[in-house]
Amino acid sequence: VSPITMAIPAIVLKYRYKKPIFYYCLDLWPESMKAFNVGEKNIVFKTVKTLCKWIYSKFDKVAVTSKPFIEYIETVNKYNKEITYLPQYGADEYLDKDFTTTDNGITDFVWAGNIGYVQNLGTLINAVEKIKDEPNFIVHIVGDGSARKEYEELADKKQLNKKIVFHGRVPFADMEKYYKLADACLLTLDGSNKIGETLPVKMQGY
Repeated sequence: VSPITMAIPAIVLKYRYKKPIFYYCLDLWPESMKAFNVGEKNIVFKTVKTLCKWIYSKFDKVAVTSKPFIEYIETVNKYNKEITYLPQYGADEYLDKDFTTTDNGITDFVWAGNIGYVQNLGTLINAVEKIKDEPNFIVHIVGDGSARKEYEELADKKQLNKKIVFHGRVPFADMEKYYKLADACLLTLDGSNKIGETLPVKMQGY
């Protein structure tokens, strides 16, 4: 997971103990910096990009959680060794539970997870605005994050309080009732850069 600088201690250990490094890539670096509005022309971005190339040069094998990562790592980080596609797993705690949805006369959409700018909930809110006059549907947003307040204010500004409900952060154990409520689960992600090629772990969870 972010940031890639966490791999530096492993590089030190690689040379100390003469052991290979297997790197499991869940986030794209330096691309992830764009989530914080740090563009490619920024000196910080350029510095981190150089650091990323050096870090990747020390990996003996890389696995990625999303197939489009392969091209990025090969072209941007100049990695020329073996790269394997290895999707993240879905937690198995719920495999023995019945999530059959009870018909309540409403189409319930559930979006769950971290609420940041990368998750691009603005797209979802704008979509709901376009169909707000459609009867009998509610979008439930479960989770918290740095952009939650801004998205709540956007939904309020668009007068979508009856269509979009923010439930806030809930314990993992309480997610069962939301999955059982859901007629469909939603997943959104910013597609303006390569970060949008990430396959979030919530997909497997859903």
